Amino acid sequence: MRRNAFRLSARHQLWLHGTFALLFVSGVLWLVFHHYLRARGDFGEMAHPAEPWSLKAHGAGAMLFLVLFGTVLPGHVRRAWHARRNRFTGAVFLAVNGLLIITGYGLYYFGGEKLRPAVSALHWIVGLLFPLVLVWHIRTGRKLR
Repeated sequence: MRRNAFRLSARHQLWLHGTFALLFVSGVLWLVFHHYLRARGDFGEMAHPAEPWSLKAHGAGAMLFLVLFGTVLPGHVRRAWHARRNRFTGAVFLAVNGLLIITGYGLYYFGGEKLRPAVSALHWIVGLLFPLVLVWHIRTGRKLR
């Protein structure tokens, strides 16, 4: 197998990293707006005007990410898995992505009032850890080259 058979193209990396950045920034902004920058209205505390926009950006980024994630699975993931390269961090990275996808879906489509706060907390805690897992996976892969 050729030396860089597992590397993504520069364009592919740009799309993935840009989408990760959009997801992370929009998610952090939502957390800040939702928990710390509440607006005062005539009837008490209300959502910050930018809160729904950060959530819409986050949802759009999630849809784009799902498409990009699908493009990585048949090439990068499959080839590296079969070659037994960077398996542990790759498996952790896939698990983190799977958890974010499942909890994001759960927040959007199900989860009653009792379950929703726990699913939300799990989603944003894992989301805040996501960049660390991404950097760990990339650095480990580069060391293995």
